[in-house]
Amino acid sequence: MVSSKSFFLLTRLLWHVSSGYCFYNDEYGTVSGIVTLENILEAIIGPVEDEFDDEQPEIVSEGSKQYTISGNTSIDAINQRFGLKLEAAHDVDTIAGLMIARTDKLLAPGDRVELSGAIVEVLEVRGPRAILIRLTLSELPPDQKK
Repeated sequence: MVSSKSFFLLTRLLWHVSSGYCFYNDEYGTVSGIVTLENILEAIIGPVEDEFDDEQPEIVSEGSKQYTISGNTSIDAINQRFGLKLEAAHDVDTIAGLMIARTDKLLAPGDRVELSGAIVEVLEVRGPRAILIRLTLSELPPDQKK
């Protein structure tokens, strides 16, 4: 299937093929991806959860002022949830990216970073990515309290 195929034609094609997926070619004929019927449904109605999706919640409470969070949780989500004012640095959007920017190295289990209003510690790393992080809320300095 070529990239210029219309949404309607793509849907009809996927509906009639028994495999339920098509390879996506660019204008040079190079395969650049795969499109599934689920991709099309999600484009129309939003995320579809099925028995193969194993997403964990991004933020889980562990008790008073302590949370485990996914490394790819956005800084904005953390600020909104906890009322913090964490500033993204060096064009990073996630808590793991912020930790890497502050430590200037790839993260390892046990690495800790003190932030304004919180201490974050890496719990699990998979390859170069921090997968699970513990966030412990601390007292904010008086000039940052609401």
